[in-house]
Amino acid sequence: MLDVVTVRSGETIQSVANRMAYNDLKLERFLTLNGLQANSRLVPGQKVKLVVYGTRS
Repeated sequence: MLDVVTVRSGETIQSVANRMAYNDLKLERFLTLNGLQANSRLVPGQKVKLVVYGTRS
């Protein structure tokens, strides 16, 4: 399932990518899904997509 989340202050690409539903290649998948580069910076309030487990209630 895809979820759109809002970046909070202090979060980095790596910290948000760690929330992806995969066991491997989380960072690479996050960057591709969001059209970002490894040296991109996230800004508080920015919306990004994550692949997550579960169902929406």
